Amino acid sequence: MLWVTQQGMVGVNIDYRLAPKNHWPDAHEDMASVISWVKANIAQYGGDPNRIVLWGESAGASLIAGYLTHPQFYGAAGHGVKGAILNSGFYDNGAEGSNYFGKDPKELAERSSVEGMKRLNIPLLISHTEVDLPDAIVQADAVNKALCGAGRCPTYLVLKDHSHISQNYAVGTADFSLSGPVLQFIRKIK
Repeated sequence: MLWVTQQGMVGVNIDYRLAPKNHWPDAHEDMASVISWVKANIAQYGGDPNRIVLWGESAGASLIAGYLTHPQFYGAAGHGVKGAILNSGFYDNGAEGSNYFGKDPKELAERSSVEGMKRLNIPLLISHTEVDLPDAIVQADAVNKALCGAGRCPTYLVLKDHSHISQNYAVGTADFSLSGPVLQFIRKIK
């Protein structure tokens, strides 16, 4: 958040309920509550409630994608977001499932974000690192291909010389491999 404020923006860092104690849709409901709070309160901190850009890495990217692609979390008013940055996320729950998403194949398919991402009308920046978790690479490549196939190609990055964790540590340093494209992406959003 320090880097965000140094760029003249207002940042809100969030947390959410975790598995295995919590299950679908707990974390997504937490995300919806945060967006609602930001829309109602961010102006008093110098932010613009009509220019919300979400940024998440790993499970955070997955949570953002799930929030944006499942209208039950935001209702008829819409998701209230101008853009999203998704670093090393997981968008398809696969056949095995998890403690959070469950194990039922029908529910896993319904809780996937991929089909909903094809219908999003906001700019997306999707990335993975060169030395990422193997599934994060597969998922990022697959969602990029799916979005381009639907005529909605995202800004797509492969961060060289970074791992799943090191990409975050680079933000705010002389290594602009992630923060440079992120800042450019945010500044282009109208």
